[in-house]
Amino acid sequence: MGLPWHVFSQNDSLSEKFKSAFPVLKNKEQVVDRMEAFYKQIERDNMECRLAVFPKEVNNKRLIPLLCSEGALAGSSLYALNEMWYKKYDRSSWV
Repeated sequence: MGLPWHVFSQNDSLSEKFKSAFPVLKNKEQVVDRMEAFYKQIERDNMECRLAVFPKEVNNKRLIPLLCSEGALAGSSLYALNEMWYKKYDRSSWV
């Protein structure tokens, strides 16, 4: 069953764009070729995305200050939480 092209008759440019995006494939080889090209494009796009998120080299000039500031922020947050919330209450040992 084919697609109802008369639905797109209101806007010919939309109809032409749809037809060019989804052409009628004649045989199984064309379908396989189109799908292989589609998946290769997805793999290229994903690789570009992974390279943007996870670079091959680590910039130590940025990493060391980042880790130090994260440690200082975590420590100061725990200290502030202790002073504002837990200081008034009795404590038991960890063991």
